[in-house]
Amino acid sequence: MPGNSPRTANSRKQILHKSNGRIYPRLRPHRKHLRTTRVVNFGFFFDLAFVDVFAIVLSNNPNKNE
Repeated sequence: MPGNSPRTANSRKQILHKSNGRIYPRLRPHRKHLRTTRVVNFGFFFDLAFVDVFAIVLSNNPNKNE
């Protein structure tokens, strides 16, 4: 049968995309991203502290039912 073999169609497609990716690079970090450092996010610890303070306030409530 003339034409492309279905078994090699996927690999041929990947080969064509690889060369295109070198010409038009996408989803790669720019120089600015490579030079910047990451900032530590302490949001999780803030959430824990907020829950602790909320529990202390509720436990010291004089109007609680006992």
